[in-house]
Amino acid sequence: MNKNKLIIGIILLGLAYSVGRYFQPARVEVKTETVIKEVEVIKRDVEIIKKKKTNKDGSIEEEEITRDKSTETTSKDQTDKSHSITENQKPQWRVYGQAGYDTNSKEYLYALGAEKRYLGPISVGAWGNNKQTVGLSVSVEF
Repeated sequence: MNKNKLIIGIILLGLAYSVGRYFQPARVEVKTETVIKEVEVIKRDVEIIKKKKTNKDGSIEEEEITRDKSTETTSKDQTDKSHSITENQKPQWRVYGQAGYDTNSKEYLYALGAEKRYLGPISVGAWGNNKQTVGLSVSVEF
């Protein structure tokens, strides 16, 4: 009977571990990129107008007009880009235990197996039981 309790304990321990792995939070990666663009535009535009006016009496009148059309502009743009990646990676290994009852020999059956994910949802594994029987398994997850 102690052998049965040990096997049940191992199965419960494996079940507790797998439930913990199932409820494990997803890995969330947040990337934030801040782009600051500062533009300073300086435009120098000075216009000088000189006028000469000759009067009838021979005098010359000079007039100088200066117009400053210079502009200075400073603009600052800030852009925040945030990108998040949520990744919930599937476990690559699966270990399982099985228990059953053989109605012909009236004995309990215990089996252990392990599978590894190889290509997408396809897993390949091996199993064995207490009747000294072993085998290979292929499974697909969907």
